Amino acid sequence: MKRFSSNLVLVFGCVLLLVASNVALGVGVIPSNDNCANARAVGNVTGLAFDTTRATFDGPGHYIRGPNLWYCYTATCNGCATVSLRGSSFDTKVAVYEGCNCYPGAGDLIKSNDDFIGQQSQVTFPVKNGNRYLIEVGGFNPTAKGQGTISISCDAQSSQPVNDDCANAKQIGNVTEQPFNTTCATFDGPGLFFTSPNIWYRYTAGGTGDVTVSLLGSEFDTALVVYNTGNCYPASGDIIQRNDDFGGFLQSQITFQATAGRSYLFEVLGYNADEVGEGVITVSSAVQPPPATNNDECHNAKPIKEVTNMQFDTTSATQDGPHLCMYSKNIWFCYTASCTGKATVSLAGSSYDTMLAVYDGCECYPTSSDMIECNDDAPNSRQSEIIFDAVAGNQYLIEVGGYALEAGQGLLTVSCAKMQSRSAMSRTWRSARQTPRSTDRASA
Repeated sequence: MKRFSSNLVLVFGCVLLLVASNVALGVGVIPSNDNCANARAVGNVTGLAFDTTRATFDGPGHYIRGPNLWYCYTATCNGCATVSLRGSSFDTKVAVYEGCNCYPGAGDLIKSNDDFIGQQSQVTFPVKNGNRYLIEVGGFNPTAKGQGTISISCDAQSSQPVNDDCANAKQIGNVTEQPFNTTCATFDGPGLFFTSPNIWYRYTAGGTGDVTVSLLGSEFDTALVVYNTGNCYPASGDIIQRNDDFGGFLQSQITFQATAGRSYLFEVLGYNADEVGEGVITVSSAVQPPPATNNDECHNAKPIKEVTNMQFDTTSATQDGPHLCMYSKNIWFCYTASCTGKATVSLAGSSYDTMLAVYDGCECYPTSSDMIECNDDAPNSRQSEIIFDAVAGNQYLIEVGGYALEAGQGLLTVSCAKMQSRSAMSRTWRSARQTPRSTDRASA
């Protein structure tokens, strides 16, 4: 009897020890952050343990529809935060939302992921120091649950791509393997192909002919869309072509017929929400560039009057001049005004990020006192424009180049709006004064 009692005590003690251990580890206990309203406040953490075994489902079900847990993360930097479930024991899913309000709407979803490292999830997203973000952790399906770890870090050295939104599409010309990175990008746009993180480019054709856009050489499974418009957001009718995999590769490529002076949008994204990373974009044109000119040097400035969409190419140009406005490759024009009024010099429609300067007189080299204006970007554009007061018969030196070291094919337009003379204004005023009153008004 004593031996039986001793064994019973031993078994009971082991059970108590096991229960105590499970309680200490959180196994079998409903987590305190099982509901969105009780999201656990966290900062940067490494290997923070969790257990969804006894969790229930709570939330809007935008991405996860099984047992889930909630965290409210406060960003510690301006840059990109990474949430990783690496090391978890089950097939996980994770979603991140803007703000920590419950329940988040579909429009609050920043990023989501199923499998990133094996069957474990990871997302990287742009953050602002002090802002809060809601993190939802769950399984691939309602039966996928178990123990896991969550790690959150903030990298101030990384940043959201400047062309993450369609409205901020980056102007691009013919380039070879220009690098990009969608790791910290989000989704923006009409979602006419995929809704994965994407970036945008705007291309203006320097001539009419075939243009090829290629993502070959990128490190992830890409997708690509070309639209027959330069405006955001494009509609389904604007799609010229879509491509996922080209020539047996997981990277994309499209060749389309372009029209000189027309702008096109390129959308670069991944095959799905999990496909992000470093890549390269190459844009090439079968269009022959405009004939080479000898206005590469200021002393050989090309004489012009008013022109519309006159083609030029600075690709093979050199740098010449006083460096008052730009340090890039540049070319020169000597404009003789045909009117007294407002002259407009515009590089709208050019295929690269331009710079523009106008000087009083065509003497080389101009000085700072000769400069009328230097311009980088016209409003809502990467191309340059200058409007200045011109006098009929006077000459003005126009310098055309690129932002930083950019160069490419472009279009030059120069126009002059004649100023109304005082005598003409006086005649208009007298005519208005002498206009007879209407019969109805007189009879009244």
